[in-house]
Amino acid sequence: MITLKILEKAIERRDYRFLAVKIADKLREYEWDDEDIRNLSRKLDEQAD
Repeated sequence: MITLKILEKAIERRDYRFLAVKIADKLREYEWDDEDIRNLSRKLDEQAD
C-alpha cells in the first residue's frame, strides 16, 4: 500500500525512484504488465517536458 506517509517521505527526500517503484508495484497488483507501466512512464515523462 502506498500510504500518505510513504509519499510524503519520498517527496521530502526527492527519492522519486523509490516512489516510482512503489507505484509500479501497486499497478502490478492491479494486473498491469511491465509494458503498460513503461508506456505510462513515457507519457508522464512527455507531459513533464
